[in-house]
Amino acid sequence: MPFLVAAVVLLAVLCLLNMMITFAVLRRLRSHEERLAARPAGRSSGVDALVGRELPEFDATSTAGAAVSRSDLLGRARVLGVFSATCEPCHEQARAFAELDDPGRVALVTDVRGREDVLRRFVPDLGDTPTIILEPDSGPLAGELGVSTFPTLLRLDEDGRVVQAGNALSQLASPVHVRA
Repeated sequence: MPFLVAAVVLLAVLCLLNMMITFAVLRRLRSHEERLAARPAGRSSGVDALVGRELPEFDATSTAGAAVSRSDLLGRARVLGVFSATCEPCHEQARAFAELDDPGRVALVTDVRGREDVLRRFVPDLGDTPTIILEPDSGPLAGELGVSTFPTLLRLDEDGRVVQAGNALSQLASPVHVRA
């Protein structure tokens, strides 16, 4: 009989503990839901938060050895692809990026410090992309732009302002033309 009483008491304690944990989780979910509802409409975190940002000042060298700065990218609309050399989905998007019918496209490849073997496998995916800039880790350009996920594809206007952003070319609205 004492074992039965102990088992019932233990079961009651476990049920109370389970109920307390369930209420704590529900309270946390409700708090999270309230914070999500308080965000401005039409804006989400991630790549959507990049829309409206301006291309920061930078000085870099392309893989062709040419100096590239912010002023070199102004004056015409561009598509900027930001890729990580160590990211698998970046390879697929880089190949699609290389097929864009836009001679002004610019690729920014990060995570290249000490990874020359990975870089040698990645750069060919970009095909004949006119401008390819390499940055160590999440370098100054990607960092100042606020890029936090890879790949990130940005459509820039003539003034260097981000007008569209996505993690795939299919998320950018037209005109994105792919060569036949």
